[in-house]
Amino acid sequence: MFMGATLAFLVFPDAVFSHAGIDDRIAAITKQIAAEPANADLYIKRGELHRLHRDWPAALGDFEKAGRLEPSLDQVLLSRGRVQFERGEFTLALVDLDRYIAKRPDDPEARLVRARTFRKLKSWPASVLEYDALIDLLPHPAPEYYLERAEAEVAQGDIRVRDALAGLDQGIAKLGPIFTLQDAAIELELRTESWDGALGRLDTVARWLAPERLWQRRGNILAQAGRFTDADQAFCKSLEVLAGMPPRRRNDPVIRQFERQLRAQLGIVQGEGPDDRR
Repeated sequence: MFMGATLAFLVFPDAVFSHAGIDDRIAAITKQIAAEPANADLYIKRGELHRLHRDWPAALGDFEKAGRLEPSLDQVLLSRGRVQFERGEFTLALVDLDRYIAKRPDDPEARLVRARTFRKLKSWPASVLEYDALIDLLPHPAPEYYLERAEAEVAQGDIRVRDALAGLDQGIAKLGPIFTLQDAAIELELRTESWDGALGRLDTVARWLAPERLWQRRGNILAQAGRFTDADQAFCKSLEVLAGMPPRRRNDPVIRQFERQLRAQLGIVQGEGPDDRR
């Protein structure tokens, strides 16, 4: 069905056209249109290619033509709304997206575009509700949908931080302890001064962090909590990991800078030895 093909255009444009060749595809569909000038679907397909090419006037022209040929074609509303969103005309995008979703409330792509349109307009409560609807529609929502919803919650003030955390935990429960979700949750735990909550979440992402980075991050949390002795011990653990690295790795500029940062956090002045000369 054409609708499924269009969803691929919208959701996975880079995957569908990673090999480039959009101009060739436009040319091919233009030939088809010459043979079938009353085929509204062909104008939608070409319009989507123009959209990927960021040729907004050409895309809108094709969508308008499709709408004239087939006034009942709901896809025109979504495609046009998507173009308006991408060109930064967010209020105009909402007009078409609202009309489309009124007819097709279970279309996840439309919900996503409208959620992001509300974010651009800083209509935070509306954006959260739209992400709620989107996430409920999908069997496996993308992690970024939970992250974007949390950002919309937090944008409403500290009073919504706990709601944002609950939303991230919903994603973690559904998708597993994904690093990006737990990492965002750690920052929100710190914002609410829930030090133990942050440390507990840090343990769940330990496998994704290099040991020296893990100890440093633990030290940072403990320092924010006012547990300075424990923080210093964590920073020392990080330095111990660095000390055990092979010399070539230890002398990597990134590692050397990281070590200087750790020593500064510990209040240790690092001397300039032979290895520190440039």
